[in-house]
Amino acid sequence: MRADRELKLSGYEVFRFGTAELDDRAKAPDLIREFFFDLFQVYKVPLPVQKQNAHDETAVDP
Repeated sequence: MRADRELKLSGYEVFRFGTAELDDRAKAPDLIREFFFDLFQVYKVPLPVQKQNAHDETAVDP
């Protein structure tokens, strides 16, 4: 906890996940994906345009 306080005092934001949130392997990927989507929206980070291809539905154009 001390390290968390030190990071915050240094101007960093800390986002924590609890073990219980990530224990369910079926739900954890959606939880993480949603978190980063929301985080990127808050900080106005542009997301790459996604396209579907035959091998991977989530492939991203470079």
